[in-house]
Amino acid sequence: MNELIKGNNYVFIVFSSLLFISIVVELVLAFMEKERLRKIFKIFPLLFLSIVAIYLVPEYPLLYVASLLGCLGDLLIIFEKRKIFFYLGGISFFVGHILYLLLMLDLSDVTYNWYHYLIIIISLVGLFFVLFAITKNQLGLIEKIAASFYFGILILLLVNAAFITFKYNEPRTSLILVGYILFIISDIILVIKDFIKEFKRDDFYVMSTYIFAELSIVIGFLITILK
Repeated sequence: MNELIKGNNYVFIVFSSLLFISIVVELVLAFMEKERLRKIFKIFPLLFLSIVAIYLVPEYPLLYVASLLGCLGDLLIIFEKRKIFFYLGGISFFVGHILYLLLMLDLSDVTYNWYHYLIIIISLVGLFFVLFAITKNQLGLIEKIAASFYFGILILLLVNAAFITFKYNEPRTSLILVGYILFIISDIILVIKDFIKEFKRDDFYVMSTYIFAELSIVIGFLITILK
């Protein structure tokens, strides 16, 4: 890993610095509740993180394409008042997580038994009823099903990361595990904000957990790949 960073020293330093600056700016704006500026800066942390990943592991497109899809999702969600952009943003996030899952399976060689699939199905059904109860009439049936699948893939990635970390004693994947814990926390806060009750600095809590989730996931994969 050190050789790779050394070979791309200037690129690595520049975009890592931009990543750090963009995270600080985004979180400060979120804390100050500067909503318009915050939405503009939201795309940059993940964009710079994706560029760092491209330079470090160009032979692993699943990683940086997944990360860039998250960035695209952030961009589309800026225009969330128009439903088409909201849906496209959700699809972008979902496909990105599918790519993360494929990369995780490729790196770990984990196989699933029949009961794993049963747990996944039960979880999806349970998530649907939970979302149905929380959102009531605020989401349509198709939207609730889509949201169930979205949270389902997050939980699947969380369980898979935990499985690899603890069963196979693979500490390098622990950052990915932490990342998906933070991702789920971020989305739960977002659901509370959008469908139950807004609260002071809610965007700060959403964005701080979201940004550090993405950081943990991508850096976790980088550490695993560059072992």
